Amino acid sequence: MPDGKPADQLFEITSWWLALASGLVGLAGLAAWSIAAPAVCSADAKLLELLLAPTRDQELRLRVRMEEQRRRSAVDLHSAELRRIERDLHDAAQNRLVAVSMFIGTAQRQLSTGTGDVATALAKAQDASRDALAEMRRIIQGVYPPMLAEEGLVPALGLPADRMQIPTRLRVDAPAPTPASVDAALSVSVAEALTNVAKHSNATECDIHLTWTEDDGQMRAITTVTDDGHGGAERSKGSGLAGIESRIEALGGTVAVAGPPCGPTSVRMELPCES
Repeated sequence: MPDGKPADQLFEITSWWLALASGLVGLAGLAAWSIAAPAVCSADAKLLELLLAPTRDQELRLRVRMEEQRRRSAVDLHSAELRRIERDLHDAAQNRLVAVSMFIGTAQRQLSTGTGDVATALAKAQDASRDALAEMRRIIQGVYPPMLAEEGLVPALGLPADRMQIPTRLRVDAPAPTPASVDAALSVSVAEALTNVAKHSNATECDIHLTWTEDDGQMRAITTVTDDGHGGAERSKGSGLAGIESRIEALGGTVAVAGPPCGPTSVRMELPCES
């Protein structure tokens, strides 16, 4: 260099006063940057939000897709329920009613011919009619449990919990009124989840936690079924989780399944309490 100064040197310090002044300038710059940095970062974040946030048209399209998915889930669920009811009526209740008719026909022939034990045929007809009535009650409970209509959601959840072969606890926090559709979806879904626990988990205990929370002025019902079984729950293994998910999503809710291979397994169902 012509003057002998390094290329990165702004000015030459030739005294202690210049050294002190340069230090003060550095401290002043650091203080100014510490004050300006939050404002700069905030402005940068707002600019990124403005550039990356979806437009109003994109938000509307997303809502339309979500509503279409919700409608498809509701239609699929309705069709599946109709097929289930038809299958149950055809394979179970109808067969038992046919048996009642056959036994009564046998008793009529025995009376007309004066042969055979009429009392035995009538007793069999009575047993078959009792079985048919029990089957009809089971089908009706699958559509809308009578206890749910008579006593509400909490007793309806307590009934399958009491019938579990393993110790099952029901905890309810801050109960709040919910629409009938939400009650029915949670009742049937919890019963299905408990069936999964009894059949697949090898658990020794189970917990049902029911609570309500308010978010942005909207009440939501949250139900969690947890067991201490071996875990590994998946929707694709025929465990009924897909049916639970379809039933909850049809009402705008969500289902979260946590089932690591070594357990425990937790099924969390959240539904908006819209009337």
